[in-house]
Amino acid sequence: PVFYANGVRSLPTAIKMAQGNSSNKASALIYPNPCTDKMTVTFQSTFSGNGTMKIYNTAGQVLSNTSISLSNGDNSIPVPLSSSIHEGCYLLLIETETESWVSRFVKN
Repeated sequence: PVFYANGVRSLPTAIKMAQGNSSNKASALIYPNPCTDKMTVTFQSTFSGNGTMKIYNTAGQVLSNTSISLSNGDNSIPVPLSSSIHEGCYLLLIETETESWVSRFVKN
């Protein structure tokens, strides 16, 4: 994150990393960001099936690893944040057989 003199935080937008030949450049959106005890991640997928959603801390440790079901097209996944995820910056990684997304978020 970028911190400004007035204390406002700014996070880069999320990116989608396609594996193989995909022209879909849509990104994942996490809201609210910053969040407290829950958030929602939305994104478009060209894959229908199962995937994984992981939350990493800034040291690269996996704090959460969840199986998710995705549909072809728009996806909106509610993400409850456990009490073991303390205030700070984190990475959310969603992976399927053919696509992956990574987004940064802040927990207050």
